[in-house]
Amino acid sequence: MHEDPMRQFLPQVPVAYIGTKKMKRDPVCGTRTVWNGQFDVKHVDAINADILLGFPKVFIHGDSLDEYKKQFETELKAEVEAEEQKAAKEEAARKAAEEAEKEAAAQIDEGRAEAIQSAILALDPDSNEHFFKSTGKPKLKAIRGLLGDDVEDVTQEEVDAVFSLMEA
Repeated sequence: MHEDPMRQFLPQVPVAYIGTKKMKRDPVCGTRTVWNGQFDVKHVDAINADILLGFPKVFIHGDSLDEYKKQFETELKAEVEAEEQKAAKEEAARKAAEEAEKEAAAQIDEGRAEAIQSAILALDPDSNEHFFKSTGKPKLKAIRGLLGDDVEDVTQEEVDAVFSLMEA
């Protein structure tokens, strides 16, 4: 490509890269300009700057960089806070479920709870047929298989409650 010799007389415009790559080469103008990571500012002639600024998710005018950084940090903080709130809610829900299981276990007849506990202890802890992979809790089908007719209508909630007491 033959460069116009008059371009050297055009005003230089600061262009900031706002993408996430560690290095960004001029993708469209052929100026061979390289930005060294997010928020790096390079000066290019006004014509090329106009073209690059046509990609507002990748480049912004260098004079707007401080304002953009403030907005970026504000949005990032909001995202972090939202993630922290989500994690706190999940933890509270997990604790509430544990407490509910303990309360349910306390309401189970002692003989029934002992039978369920004996069945849990008889299960193979490495078996996917006996324990859920995701939660590590015993499967109802495995407990019922061991208890047979000794204990009627055992529920998953009862099994979970007894198991949570065993873990405590």
